[in-house]
Amino acid sequence: MWYPVQPPPPKDINISPSGDHFLLKWSVPLGDAWVPWLSQEDLQFEVSYKRLQDSWEDAPSLHTSNLWATLEPKLLLPSNTYVARVRTQLSPGSTLSGKPSRWSPEVQWDSQPGDKAQPQNLQCFFDGIQSLTCSWEVRTLMTASVSFGLFYRSSPASLSTMLSREKECSPVVKELQDSLYTRYHCSLTVSNPSSHSQYTVSVQLRKQGKFIESYRHIQMDPPTLNVTKDGESYNLRWETKKISYPHIEHKFQVQYKSKPESWEVTKTENLDRAHSMVLPQLLPSTTYMARVRVKTLPDYDGIWSEWSKEYTWTTEWGMSLGHHHTPGTVPWDRARRVLHPFYPGLPLPVSVPGK
Repeated sequence: MWYPVQPPPPKDINISPSGDHFLLKWSVPLGDAWVPWLSQEDLQFEVSYKRLQDSWEDAPSLHTSNLWATLEPKLLLPSNTYVARVRTQLSPGSTLSGKPSRWSPEVQWDSQPGDKAQPQNLQCFFDGIQSLTCSWEVRTLMTASVSFGLFYRSSPASLSTMLSREKECSPVVKELQDSLYTRYHCSLTVSNPSSHSQYTVSVQLRKQGKFIESYRHIQMDPPTLNVTKDGESYNLRWETKKISYPHIEHKFQVQYKSKPESWEVTKTENLDRAHSMVLPQLLPSTTYMARVRVKTLPDYDGIWSEWSKEYTWTTEWGMSLGHHHTPGTVPWDRARRVLHPFYPGLPLPVSVPGK
């Protein structure tokens, strides 16, 4: 009486590159685990392999009677991490019956290198009625900068189809497969299923076009800024680079600050059709910085220019103390009163009766 047989699982599984392919090897336990009436001719092996992120449920497999298997480049997608496992089965010619062994431990490796920017894993399936559905994958990092589409043409290429343009499949559905890849799929209708229609499909970089009205997308060059001193005050003056349409008017944003301050907390002055600005009273003997940017006024839409090159200058000592005194000197009482708000430690003059 024969009992069902479950052969021992493979062990010592390993994989290594061999030329342009990968060689997967294993062994089968001998000794006490080897049933004497179970010969090598009774055995075959099932090799299952997949990408690390895929499910074993849809993993491809191959069968061999050897203790090794060759995985060629055409079986693997480039620049992917793969895993493989092996189990022992009874060969079709064996007089024994039973079930396969348990799966061996998994072994992991990286496939041959390739262009990671290109789409991959294009697959198409006909539903047997009228829809041909294709899917492909793109590295998720690439999806923000490039867009790929599915293009198709009926084949074989008769004269009429050769002259016809490729069509793009639409709509394309996007699904995040994992953090590494994003999968896309699209379905096209088979016009005449009974005639066993054939299609040539490819995934190509989609050409994206946009109609742009130049006058609605103006960004001018940053103005040129200067600072001049007029009497006791300072003036900011700027010039814009001439453009082809002199009738276009501008508005400006101006910022100024003392050198230690941050631009982020600086007040912004908005000016229309102006090319200068008088600054309020500044602290004496202090380093200041200013900058300006320009934008076209409504009717000509655009965005702000970059900020101009920062202009730096240092105010003069006693610049706001009045000028009814000998050049180069300042009355001491007047100086102390004016400077006291900025330098609280400076004593104020004391009024003496009769003086």
